[in-house]
Amino acid sequence: MKLHIYRKSIIKPNYYSSTKEIPLYVDDRYITDMKPGDTINLEITPGTHKIVIKAPGLLMAPVTSEFTADENSTDIYVAFRGRLGKYIDPKIFEIKQFKASDLMVSTTQRAKVTVISEDISLKCNIYCNITVDGQPVGHLDGYNPRLEFIAAKGKHFAFLESYYEAGYACIDVKDFSDSTIVMIDDCDILDIQPHFPKTVNSNRQVKCVFSRPSQFRGCAGTTKIVIDGELRLNLKNGETKEVLLSEGNHCLMLKANSIRVVDFVVPENSNKVIINLVDIDKIQSIVAE
Repeated sequence: MKLHIYRKSIIKPNYYSSTKEIPLYVDDRYITDMKPGDTINLEITPGTHKIVIKAPGLLMAPVTSEFTADENSTDIYVAFRGRLGKYIDPKIFEIKQFKASDLMVSTTQRAKVTVISEDISLKCNIYCNITVDGQPVGHLDGYNPRLEFIAAKGKHFAFLESYYEAGYACIDVKDFSDSTIVMIDDCDILDIQPHFPKTVNSNRQVKCVFSRPSQFRGCAGTTKIVIDGELRLNLKNGETKEVLLSEGNHCLMLKANSIRVVDFVVPENSNKVIINLVDIDKIQSIVAE
């Protein structure tokens, strides 16, 4: 079975916040140093396991979480965040286990979903934008701490982006329920990459060109380009790089100051696909030739 570990991304750190790497340990074995927005996948066996993060800061003790891997599960998800501010401690979110066959459940039945936040930062009129299954559904702020929308019963994947953080969450609309309440402050943050279906129509490879403009904003940062869950490119300011991709649907993730996820298609019989970035972490256009 696979263990997916995700560190939430900090978008705009303040003076006290830390964007430094955080050491990760699994079963007392050092794995890696994780930066904000990083994801790592490990193979584990059924049984009891322990995860430890050693967050930066002299007063920050290691944060530990133990879980028992069910032999019937195929995927186990855990996420954590580092120190976001002077008074916010590191946290490991609740660990969730799934079967691969249950990850993408969709029916024709629909239910009302109410998203609620008690985050004190939203009372300062800071927006939290919410995207579900790739479609924007609205935002939360100090004047609108509740958001309602209609969704099909089953599991949905939400992208949450506020002034400080970006992260993913699983919203599970139960079959027996006509309404679901989601407290996003305690939401289960997951790695969304494996859940985007990848369909390949042929083995034909097409050249895909990624181009990042040369500009002052974000010039010192690097854009990580993750395709179908695999880190393929690192783009610096003004760079252009190429990668070969098969025809069909792909999941594209840009990691920089924030995280952007889009589905894009490499059309059949195309000679080249050009993906133009704008700023450091946004897509301006995808053009097939």
